[in-house]
Amino acid sequence: MLLRRCISAALCALAALALAGCGGEESPAAALRARLEDAGTVTISARVEGAAGEDGVYGLTLRRGGDGLSVTVDSPEEIAGVRAEYDEDTLTLEYAGLALPMDTEGLSPITALPETLRALEEGYESLYWTEGGEQCVSLESGDSLTVEARFGPDGELAYAELSSGGAGAVRCEITEFTIE
Repeated sequence: MLLRRCISAALCALAALALAGCGGEESPAAALRARLEDAGTVTISARVEGAAGEDGVYGLTLRRGGDGLSVTVDSPEEIAGVRAEYDEDTLTLEYAGLALPMDTEGLSPITALPETLRALEEGYESLYWTEGGEQCVSLESGDSLTVEARFGPDGELAYAELSSGGAGAVRCEITEFTIE
């Protein structure tokens, strides 16, 4: 895995040099990554839908700051307030004082926003294109996670679609993305 990341980083660096030599512009993902490097707090709110709608549609808010990273369920109302707390190795699901440890393997609506943020910060760009006025970037993160990020005309993240091993997409329509 380390060798793959090193090779990928080298290829991305060569591609960036080639684009710079040809007058290519910086991708919106690279510009966002630079803003995230100095971020104190990051908040992402999104409408998240699991693979083929089978996991439902949720309103979720990610917050990352000095006290860690959490994802809170905003909707549906029946489960609003459920919060997932992340650290480097574990995930704990919390609601009304009850806490349950959870497996962090696999792709699900509750892991979609943290994985999107990780891909934006650490993933390598395998593709960059423009489609219908949106700039699109395909980011490879980890061994099998791909995040297709779409940026609006203002350069802000508008949409992310995550897939693992080419299957099981989770779609995120970003409604808020703030960096403080």
